[in-house]
Amino acid sequence: MSVSGWLFIWGLMAMRDPRVNGRGARKDTKELGESAQIRRLIAPKFSRGGETGLFAGSIVIAIVFVFASRPVTGLSVLGAAEFCAIAIPGCVLAIVACGRFFDRLNYVVGLVLVFVVLNAAVAGAHFAQLYWLSDQDNSQEILFRRMLFASVLLAFMLRQSTMKHRLRLRRAAEQTANIQALQSRIRPHFLFNSMNVIASLIPVNPDKAEQVVEDLSELFRASLQRAGTFVRISEELDLCRRYLHIESLRLGERLQVQ
Repeated sequence: MSVSGWLFIWGLMAMRDPRVNGRGARKDTKELGESAQIRRLIAPKFSRGGETGLFAGSIVIAIVFVFASRPVTGLSVLGAAEFCAIAIPGCVLAIVACGRFFDRLNYVVGLVLVFVVLNAAVAGAHFAQLYWLSDQDNSQEILFRRMLFASVLLAFMLRQSTMKHRLRLRRAAEQTANIQALQSRIRPHFLFNSMNVIASLIPVNPDKAEQVVEDLSELFRASLQRAGTFVRISEELDLCRRYLHIESLRLGERLQVQ
């Protein structure tokens, strides 16, 4: 088997379902720290930290391959440029179009879909060049080389995209864990301080002590909400007012809010 064939097999093995470990055993979702969406292929995102650089690098590699393989394929410079002009936009559009269906398909079906569509785009560009633009010798061998290279390059792209997505999820999970650890340290101190405020207000101003209890209950109810959920800005402002009210009773004039 050629080197390209081994690279293709390596790419497929590297993109195996992340729910399965190296021994074939199925991993728990909690162990992965990932949502169910990660069990599907990752749709390309052309944004900072997305797949823009990966696409650009892959396009450069494809252009270099087409021109570097001219001595083997027998293409002229013009023929190589023609194929690049037809195939590369078609392949990019094919991958982007497939990405719209990745969140609806499981991992294997999405993988088959993107490989079939990409090779169809490569074959379409090959036959368009063959019949409309220029003649080629050994067209079947050239088509096989092109489809094999496109498959290897796609396997590499999908592997890199999956690794980048896992890295983003890991960083987000670490950030969330750090925030939760900080909150777990702050909450006991805030609770003790608030209880001291309530105890000092009960003999002199029971109504205000009752208001502090209500503010404290609302704050802790909000803190028990699931991380990452969205709330209205009015609710956030109300929680801020309740927190400032409790702290103003504890700190007095020492607390200044601008």
